[in-house]
Amino acid sequence: MRLFAIALLSSTMLCGVANAACSTSVNTKVADGYLLASLGVEGSDDWVIQGGGTYACGPWSIDGWASWGPEGGTAIEVDGSVFYERNIGPVRFQGALQYLAVNLDDSLGDARDDLVEVYADVSYPITRGNLTLAPLVRVAELVGVNDLPSLTLIEPGVRVSYRLTDSLSVNAELRDAVNITQQSDVIRFDSTLAWQATERTAIRLGWQDTDQTRSVLSLGLFHQF
Repeated sequence: MRLFAIALLSSTMLCGVANAACSTSVNTKVADGYLLASLGVEGSDDWVIQGGGTYACGPWSIDGWASWGPEGGTAIEVDGSVFYERNIGPVRFQGALQYLAVNLDDSLGDARDDLVEVYADVSYPITRGNLTLAPLVRVAELVGVNDLPSLTLIEPGVRVSYRLTDSLSVNAELRDAVNITQQSDVIRFDSTLAWQATERTAIRLGWQDTDQTRSVLSLGLFHQF
């Protein structure tokens, strides 16, 4: 199952990128916890190191990401993703196919508790000067490979970005993750203060919170090659 998912992610990425401009970026951060924010669950209440790399060509990108923390369990995770993003008139669309290798009970090498996530995200950016406001809705399907249940989430919300200076910007997102399957919801908030240290390198201070967990702070580095 895991090899099939990796092959599917790779083959999907090959379509339509032959003549596209491509780029590679890496990111890493240290956080004082890990939230599975749309589910309102703490993956770790101890510190974690997280990060990965992205290879993007035109509207397509492929991404590898990992999390590690001394607490073990769900603090440890490895994900592979394919994203498709483009403007359709005034609307911004992003679709994703992700394989989430979850580590319940030291089971990172066992696919039984893994998840496959598919989502579509549609937003309507409105820009006035340095401020961009984008109402959005995301529909996500989380499919359990074996042990974990499958869930359907509908997440309306809003994104806000504001450029304070040429090198300093703030980005924030508020979503209400409505779990249709389990008839529950989680209000989640994510924000990042980013300083563009050089043309290709940024330092990011993050804050994440939900109405069902404690907040998490992080400090990270982003670099584009």
